[in-house]
Amino acid sequence: MTAWFVERLPESEAGQEDDQGRRWDEIHQENAALVEWLARVLETDWVQIERAGSRFAIRNGPFGAWLAFCERALRNNLADDEKSNILWTAGNVAQSAGLMDRALALASQKTKLDQSRGAAREAALAWGLMADVYQARGQWDEALRIRQEEQLPVYERLGDVRSRAVTLGQIADVLQARGQLDEALRIRQEEQLPVYERLQSVRDLLICRANIGIYYLMRGEAGDREKALELLRLALQDAQRLQLPEAQQIAGIIRQVEHPPESG
Repeated sequence: MTAWFVERLPESEAGQEDDQGRRWDEIHQENAALVEWLARVLETDWVQIERAGSRFAIRNGPFGAWLAFCERALRNNLADDEKSNILWTAGNVAQSAGLMDRALALASQKTKLDQSRGAAREAALAWGLMADVYQARGQWDEALRIRQEEQLPVYERLGDVRSRAVTLGQIADVLQARGQLDEALRIRQEEQLPVYERLQSVRDLLICRANIGIYYLMRGEAGDREKALELLRLALQDAQRLQLPEAQQIAGIIRQVEHPPESG
């Protein structure tokens, strides 16, 4: 059973998304067996399974079963890097399960562990998870502080331009939620979009364009609707070409803009 699941769990490389989708669908069809297997996995396989299954667990669940698996592993002796990885998966599935206090505690534990072992990038990821929780709770000030003071400086120091751009987008989302739409739009356009264009990161680029388009729709000034549609159509073309699930969402937004419901 372990061999069957592990073979289907790892994240595929770029261009193999269809194969990954097929393998993950096979796991979905065996959900009851997945829950039973996670409860019975041998201690010798815990680290291998967490690494193979982390992305699947975070995206698909079942969150309670994966959290129980991770917390069982955390009660045993692990190397620091192994413990850090399992804390990451556990914190994310706890958040997905709606257990926000537990997610914060796990992320805080990971931050302290990673800082103590000099793993700055891993600590920044843990800070990001904490910011996600605060953001989900509507605690915008604390989420913004973490993004600006804890995460961003790490990526700038490491020269990680993509992670910096991702974090800037998250900062823009917080500013937008606080009503600072013009500043959020500026960050997306001037600081995030050029990075993705330079990196030729197609998926990042299309999502960024879609977000900018949505910001324009929210602002609603003269000419914003036309700018939004242009960006959304570009994003849709790339999403359809890559056969990404975001294509349906973007197409739905475009339909709403082009054919708004008639007022009663």
